[in-house]
Amino acid sequence: MAHLSSDNVPQDYYRHRIKIFSVIVSVVMAALIVRLWNLQLMMGESFDDMAIENRIRLLRMPPPRGSILDTNGATLAENRPSFTLSVLPGAIKDSQEIVEVYSDALGFSPEKTRSILDKSAKAPMFIPFPIKKNISLEEISLIKTHSSGVKGVSLQARPYRYYPFGEFLCHIIGVTGEVSSSELEKI
Repeated sequence: MAHLSSDNVPQDYYRHRIKIFSVIVSVVMAALIVRLWNLQLMMGESFDDMAIENRIRLLRMPPPRGSILDTNGATLAENRPSFTLSVLPGAIKDSQEIVEVYSDALGFSPEKTRSILDKSAKAPMFIPFPIKKNISLEEISLIKTHSSGVKGVSLQARPYRYYPFGEFLCHIIGVTGEVSSSELEKI
């Protein structure tokens, strides 16, 4: 087998290989540039929307509490579900849509719903702001039937402490819940 030295190889042999390699590199670079243009300019808004919705949201989960029974097995305190309709101020796209959809279902006037949304705008963006607490099952069904696709609104179930004997043993058992404004004034 004869050894080819650089003196024996014609110059066209290298030029032809360099031209083929240049064409391949140019085609690959052109394809990458076209794809980059497509991703940035044509699909950029949809990726921006997906990035905004792709957040980590910390939720406060109240600890589960068990029922309290007396020696005869009668319930002194138990947990019951309580539903709260909340808005996430940072995720509200169209507040007018929220007013239209939820005012009737909650039994609020549109003005009252608008004022609650205005108050929520002053709250932290990623903490749910309650619109109405202790929602009945009828209101839940109305909300679920009318609220498909409304962004920024969530229905949360939380345990509510129920005391069958009212305030009879509350100083011994202990009471949980938010302090009302009248109780806050007494302090």
